[in-house]
Amino acid sequence: AGGNECILWVLSKHQASVQVQKEGWGALKNLALHSANVLKAVSAGVVLALIATMNEHVKNEGLQEQLCFALRTLSVNTDVATNLGTEGGIEALLKVADQHQRNESVQEHSLASLVNLVVSESNHAKVSQQATYAKAVDVITKAMTNHQTHHGLQLRSLVAARSLAAFPEQFEK
Repeated sequence: AGGNECILWVLSKHQASVQVQKEGWGALKNLALHSANVLKAVSAGVVLALIATMNEHVKNEGLQEQLCFALRTLSVNTDVATNLGTEGGIEALLKVADQHQRNESVQEHSLASLVNLVVSESNHAKVSQQATYAKAVDVITKAMTNHQTHHGLQLRSLVAARSLAAFPEQFEK
């Protein structure tokens, strides 16, 4: 088995250990920085494992930082972004971003991930749904409000807002 498979196996055996999850997802995030590893990670089951871990450990801020960074790294690939959107990644991401509104790292990575997910044409139908769209707008406006002096987050928030503006039927609501 390759590195992705081994790491995912360890993560599956130690789902309750936040420290194991943080280290494992940190390793997967780093592996995903190399484009050759992204599709290997996906075929090993990283998308479903990532979403499940986000949902299972939604309140653990440190772990969510790793997960949002991993999601950001993986979602650069449009095929992976589509897969994440299909499997509930958009909803999980918005839930985590809302839960950790004051954490700059979670906000930075979740907003960047949101942009990656929104630009995937296959995710347009999901993003344009009223509830998902409204939640995304809420997350973006809270990031703008809660981090008024953080230049990078303000910029990331504006980029995310620009991405959502591609859905004009929702943007004006």
